[in-house]
Amino acid sequence: MHVYEYLFTAIILIAIMLGSTMMVTMISAPSRDSAARDELKITTEKIMTQILLDPGFPYNWGSENTPASDMKFFGLAKYGQTSREAYMLDPDKVLRLNSILQQEYVTPASAAGLLNMGTNPSDYGFTLEFNETLQISTPEPVQGPPDTYTVSVNTTYNMPAINAQVTAFLYYLDAAGIAKTETTGVFNDGKYTLSFNNGSQPTGNSKTMLVIADCNGAHIAKIFPISGTITAYLLGSSIIHPSEPIAIGGAAVKETILIKDNSKFTTRDFRVYMKDSTTMTQPPEPSAIAVMAVSGTKLLVAYRDYSISYRTSFAVRSTTFAYSLQRRVIIGESTYTATLYLWRMSS
Repeated sequence: MHVYEYLFTAIILIAIMLGSTMMVTMISAPSRDSAARDELKITTEKIMTQILLDPGFPYNWGSENTPASDMKFFGLAKYGQTSREAYMLDPDKVLRLNSILQQEYVTPASAAGLLNMGTNPSDYGFTLEFNETLQISTPEPVQGPPDTYTVSVNTTYNMPAINAQVTAFLYYLDAAGIAKTETTGVFNDGKYTLSFNNGSQPTGNSKTMLVIADCNGAHIAKIFPISGTITAYLLGSSIIHPSEPIAIGGAAVKETILIKDNSKFTTRDFRVYMKDSTTMTQPPEPSAIAVMAVSGTKLLVAYRDYSISYRTSFAVRSTTFAYSLQRRVIIGESTYTATLYLWRMSS
């Protein structure tokens, strides 16, 4: 009998120990998960600060086309202006996150390594997105009056920006070279009407439109090729066409910049000079929207497009261990929403 009593007691003790172990595990698991999430939150905040507030090193790695192998730190902030606002980014650094630029492209894997995402960059995955705070739709021609278009302007939450101030410029070729005409958007039935038929009707078939929208502190300037336009990218002093060579004629080359004049955003055009067929003698201004030139019989527009999704592998919005942050930033005098998604590749 004593043997059975001892065995029964041992079984009870083992059951108690196993139950206690399981209870401790169950109780401690949420604490570990909470600690892991807090750690990921802190890591995301540090990385976001590094990306948006630090210029990286070399400080002008964007305009100097510094190879990723020669970079010591990764950061997109603008460098060299003592009065620079917080979250003002360098246009050339942001543009080098666009894979279509090929040789100038800085891969997400390189950025992850420079941001010290663990001993192995694959410890974390991330997506960095830049989205326009105001979305301007592609201009739609209006039946009837020539050179009349409608556009819609929406906020980040896809709500109509009814009180937006909309100004548009139509650039075209005439006998003297590059010309432009201006109009102000008139809001009607959910859209803004842009009419350039104001007595100086644009001639020719090579036209492009620049639309500026300003609403409650957010503003955006966007290029829309209308007809017969050659589009290219503007990076530093270079005009880049990813798929074919371009030839710029001897006519005047113009740089278009965005300025604020009497509480209204508008543009100014300045003559720039070329070192060769694709390189300017001086880099454009940070607020430059585009560089326009004549290529054959067409208008060539080299512009900056900052609507970029930059990610390590695939887009992730929500996982067990993921965190996201948003900040409003200024790129080339336009406002964007920067969103960083960070997640652990393994728990």
